[in-house]
Amino acid sequence: MFTEEDYRKYFREIEKIERSMGLKFRDYAEKVEDPEIKDFFLDMARQEMAHSKVAEALQSILSDKGLRR
Repeated sequence: MFTEEDYRKYFREIEKIERSMGLKFRDYAEKVEDPEIKDFFLDMARQEMAHSKVAEALQSILSDKGLRR
């Protein structure tokens, strides 16, 4: 069984990974000239940053209310 702290750790790690990938995709977009590839990388960056916000929101829910059993 996962503890509340296990979930907190998991969502912190997911947030860091998603944010890191978003920054990497943004960096990749800056390094390419092909507009289609640039748009692809920018779209991926937006998606990864959105994922990090979901993980952040889940952490906030845990902090505010704790896990409901």
